[in-house]
Amino acid sequence: MVYIFFGKERHASGSLLIPDSPYFIGLFLCESGSTHEPFKGRYYHVGGRFICVDRPPLGTPVTTDFPIAEAFTRVFGKDQAPDISGFGISIDTVNAKGAGIAKSFVKKIEFLD
Repeated sequence: MVYIFFGKERHASGSLLIPDSPYFIGLFLCESGSTHEPFKGRYYHVGGRFICVDRPPLGTPVTTDFPIAEAFTRVFGKDQAPDISGFGISIDTVNAKGAGIAKSFVKKIEFLD
C-alpha cells in the first residue's frame, strides 16, 4: 500500500493507542472487490480512506496513474486538496500463503502537477 498524506492538521484515529494523523489516502492492489471505491478502515474514519486501484493477476507488473488531488476532493468533500505532506509504503502479510512471505516492490512514484 502507498499512503499519501495531506496537510499538517491532525485528525483523531479513533483509538487512544493509535496516534492522530493528517488526512491520508491509501492506495493498494486487491484480489477482489471494487476498484476506485474509497472505504473507511477500522480507524481514521475522519481523515483516512483506502482505495483499491487495480486487481492484477499475481506476478503481473502494474502501472497506475491516479488523480490523487481529485480523489481527495471527492472523498473528503473539500474544495481543494492540501499540499502533500508525506507518503509511506506498507505491506500486509496477514493473509499471505505459504510461509507468510509476501514480495513486492515499487519502482517509481511520481507526483505530477
